[in-house]
Amino acid sequence: MAERLHKLQETLAELESELNQVDALDEETREHLSQVASEILARVAKRKASPDAVGPQPSAATRQDASNLRERAKTFETEHPQLSAIIFRVVDLLGQAGI
Repeated sequence: MAERLHKLQETLAELESELNQVDALDEETREHLSQVASEILARVAKRKASPDAVGPQPSAATRQDASNLRERAKTFETEHPQLSAIIFRVVDLLGQAGI
């Protein structure tokens, strides 16, 4: 589990980096994706701090974040394939980590 959480943190950092490099995103989209990434990082930190306090199933908020990210990634596939790929990895890792 710790390895999955670490990989998720790395991938979220990669997402932040890619968001800073992509010029063609409007500011609202960039802020939204950055905010979701920050919220997920907070959940990862919480899970790391007390792994037994959180159940094995993702919370409703996390499922909604994953759904939102998946939908955003679909819109980026053509113009921003790298960004889209990173977002899909984040969604997959969320599921694997049970966050």
